[in-house]
Amino acid sequence: MKPNPNSNHSSAAMADASGSTARSQHSSHEPLPSLAQLKEWFAKSDDVSLVEIKSEGTMDNQSPSAAGDEIADAAPSHTSVEENQPQPATDSGDGAKILLFCGSMTDFTLLHEVILPQSRSSLSAQLTFETPGQSTSTAGAWQELRLPKPLVNHPQMTWRQYIVRLIFEGNAVLIHVDQNIACSISSGAVPGRNPSEAATEVSVRGPKDGFVEQMQVNAALIRYRLRSPGLCCEEYSIGSHSATKVALMYDADIAEPQLVNRIRDRLLNIDAEDIISTRHLEDLLANKPWSLLPRSTYTGRPDFAVQCLNSGRVVILLDGNPTAIIAPVNLFLLMKSAEDAQQSYIFVNFSRILRYISLIISCFLPGLYIALSVFHVDQIPFSLLATILNSRQGLPLSMEQEMFLVLLLIEIFREAGARLPGSIGQTLTVVGGLVIGDAAVRAGLISPTMIVISAMTFVAGSTLVNQSLIGAVTLVRFYTFFVCSQLGIFGFMLAVISVLVYVTRIESFGVPYLAPIAPLQIKDILSGLFIETFRKTPKKPKALHPQEPLK
Repeated sequence: MKPNPNSNHSSAAMADASGSTARSQHSSHEPLPSLAQLKEWFAKSDDVSLVEIKSEGTMDNQSPSAAGDEIADAAPSHTSVEENQPQPATDSGDGAKILLFCGSMTDFTLLHEVILPQSRSSLSAQLTFETPGQSTSTAGAWQELRLPKPLVNHPQMTWRQYIVRLIFEGNAVLIHVDQNIACSISSGAVPGRNPSEAATEVSVRGPKDGFVEQMQVNAALIRYRLRSPGLCCEEYSIGSHSATKVALMYDADIAEPQLVNRIRDRLLNIDAEDIISTRHLEDLLANKPWSLLPRSTYTGRPDFAVQCLNSGRVVILLDGNPTAIIAPVNLFLLMKSAEDAQQSYIFVNFSRILRYISLIISCFLPGLYIALSVFHVDQIPFSLLATILNSRQGLPLSMEQEMFLVLLLIEIFREAGARLPGSIGQTLTVVGGLVIGDAAVRAGLISPTMIVISAMTFVAGSTLVNQSLIGAVTLVRFYTFFVCSQLGIFGFMLAVISVLVYVTRIESFGVPYLAPIAPLQIKDILSGLFIETFRKTPKKPKALHPQEPLK
């Protein structure tokens, strides 16, 4: 396996991005695991190697060929514990040392040239240790292991949990049996990729370096853009089985302390075995599994994450996921795009007006059309009514059935286009829609007016940026359609009012979902709905209760 080019600086990047990281503390005097316990822990892990390192006194009595054989035996690509039987411990020098590492996450060049030679050295003479609060990018920096301080309402971590987590994070662990001391070093071959453009947020003029699967790299991308001493990065481990690393990032000079504490408490109180994705983490944080609208949003671009940090929001990074979670949010943040900061403010404001109009059209146009054309025909202009009636001659389906069929086909095309590769999915959506729509009109199943209404609804929904919001808009559209098909224009008013009441009552981590409109904050309306000229300092949302940063 080739070493990752970013792995040599991963620890330094994470330490540089950390403003206030939870540090390891002395715990109770729990003894280190014995050799038999280590073999039992990793008996089922075929890619974990457990090697006993002889001390210098013992090595002097060995022939050079024997020493070379030990090095060769210590670094197989896949060596189980049973295949690598350790030798009895000796009493010379520092005594026996046990080295553990994961073969699939180890750079064997680093293992042969640095880790093994230093492992044979005397503990006090050759090994260079790294203190818990110090960061370094050198490959030969060891850190003495101490059990981390337990979190609030969480039990004390055991040596088994701690050592297992370190090894599968890409570290090598060295245990000094006689001295009851353990230390670790990065093995330097954690799989990863270089930052590239985010697939979900295309950048036309903005930066092309998007988030990747490595949390340390993502934190460094944010730190690179926000050179503020107030930027804090708190790292935690969540999931009793997966032990997934999570980073909570915020600007302590701007973010409200109560908001940060509220999100931190929810993060630490998560009780789950595995954290599958950022969407899974969003649901656990919101604690609202049946919520229609998202309580947080996501981004794959570090520049947009920095914009949110500067406004007083919190960014959560999940190791193994190329997107970051942003909280709290409101409806108007979900309507914003990361590319807005790269365009002229006049064009951006015009685009946002189009998005707001498109949101209304996508939610309520099909229901309004059914309510007017079925229950309130007298409210339609005569010329338009004549066109609609003329296009419906000889159709076997009612207007309600026709609209439901078209909306269902649109969602099927959208799902098919999203699951197929990019170019094929777009071609299938466009060509399939044209062919099936034209064939349905020629066959006398659907009227041309219904095709126009459904096409306007689909295109208007495509202007939305957030995919979670698109799903909510789809459900609101079907809800409005079903109510209007039964109650007409009265059902339309009922649907609109019920949706507004529902959205008004929603809060995202204590922040109203329709702020600054409900509750009304006149001074924040323009800055909340639109973007101000770049000559002015952007106003921070009053709903977030931001602090004034130090000049």
